[in-house]
Amino acid sequence: KYAQFHDRADVTVNGEVLYPGSYAIIEDKTTISEIIKRAGGFTPYVSLDRIVIYRSPSKEDVDQEYERLKLTPVSEMNDIEKSYFKAKTRQQKPVVQTNFKKLFAGGNVNPEYDVVLKRGDYIDVSSIKRTVTVVGGALFSGIVDFDEGKHYQYYIDKCGGITYGAT
Repeated sequence: KYAQFHDRADVTVNGEVLYPGSYAIIEDKTTISEIIKRAGGFTPYVSLDRIVIYRSPSKEDVDQEYERLKLTPVSEMNDIEKSYFKAKTRQQKPVVQTNFKKLFAGGNVNPEYDVVLKRGDYIDVSSIKRTVTVVGGALFSGIVDFDEGKHYQYYIDKCGGITYGAT
């Protein structure tokens, strides 16, 4: 008897997890919560509001016309083909929707929001955007990325310093 070979299905987790990387899944069975657990869980800097799951189109969903146009020089395309190609090129990857705050509420997994993963899914676990907003007596109001250990004057200087007459 010969061992059966199965093409490995992977997903990628990047960002605010302890062990980012590629993980093998059982397609149409493994869930997002299982993969987050295997990736060591979230770091303290995770932003549950900003996590995104990008899904690649399956082989059946590949747009043959678009694939053909990618190999065709623009000079050889008619106006309709150019418009179609431009529109398809600007399309973003499909995003899988779920509410991560509700999925992981209270430290428990809510199965109602637990997404089943597919081969090639990419999970972008974003971090909290830590910023300082400067308004008032600064030359320019603005938002400056937070830098641990910096004094308040650093943020004012990043916004052009204090205006004449400000105290």
